[in-house]
Amino acid sequence: MGPFLTQGQALRVGDFLQSPNGAYRAILRDTGNVDIVRQSDGAVLRSTFTKQPPRSDYVFGIYGDGNVCASSNEKRGYWCVLGASKSDQVPYTLALSDDGKLTATAGTPSTPVGSPYWSL
Repeated sequence: MGPFLTQGQALRVGDFLQSPNGAYRAILRDTGNVDIVRQSDGAVLRSTFTKQPPRSDYVFGIYGDGNVCASSNEKRGYWCVLGASKSDQVPYTLALSDDGKLTATAGTPSTPVGSPYWSL
């Protein structure tokens, strides 16, 4: 995948977002964690630390209401950021930037609306 997800898109286990400069990846692990990894040395810089048992059916994405969630077939929304609570009338984007920050914003990748409301 590229550097962002838009609402309705999701990472599956092993999928990743890559920063535009290629220096960072946000990877969904089989533990349900999303790890921010520096490519130069493989260091995990930040993580969601969800502490789930290993599975292959985890997904991580951004929804039409702006919520960022990780789910599995067995446990829907085992980890969520519910702070957006915004209207379905606005698109939402989850993006990995060149400094390794994963952020959720209202708007599209090319035209964000306001400041990010969540980051990892």
